[in-house]
Parts: sequence; C-alpha cells; structure tokens
Amino acid sequence: MRQAAGLTFADIREGQSAVLERVVGEAEVDAFARLSGDFSPLHVDEAFAKTTRFGGRVAHGMILGAFVSTLVGMDLPGRHAILLSVSL
Repeated sequence: MRQAAGLTFADIREGQSAVLERVVGEAEVDAFARLSGDFSPLHVDEAFAKTTRFGGRVAHGMILGAFVSTLVGMDLPGRHAILLSVSL
C-alpha cells in the first residue's frame, strides 16, 4: 500500500498539481457495482449496453468522484486533508 503525501496548508503552492492515471476495465466496473449497489444494465450487462448509443458498457460516473477523493487524500495535500464537498 502506498503512503499518503503529508503536505500541510503551508506546503501548498499556487500551480501545484497531481496526476492520477487509471484504466477502468470490466473488473473495476463490476467491483464498483458491488460496492455501490448500482447494477444498472448500462454498467453491467454488455448485451443490453450494446443496444444503447454508447455501444457497450459504461463505467459509473461516480468512479471519477472516487478518483478525485484519491487525489486529495493521497497526493495533494494528502493525509492532512479530507474532501468535504465536490461538484462533478
């Protein structure tokens, strides 16, 4: 398990950034469906999803929200922060 950064408010400078790269595949979508309870066929049923304008399964939008939380809690600023609000 990687360690969270330990930046304090005083350590943060204008222009700092953090990057999180992930590939969201079938396993991640299935795991998120189990965790969230959102088993919409658009997310979990390939046959159904192929009949939609998306042409296949679509990852849950809130996976993005989880990644924002990861950036704040792990990278910028890290262990001294908690995400209280976000607008996606």
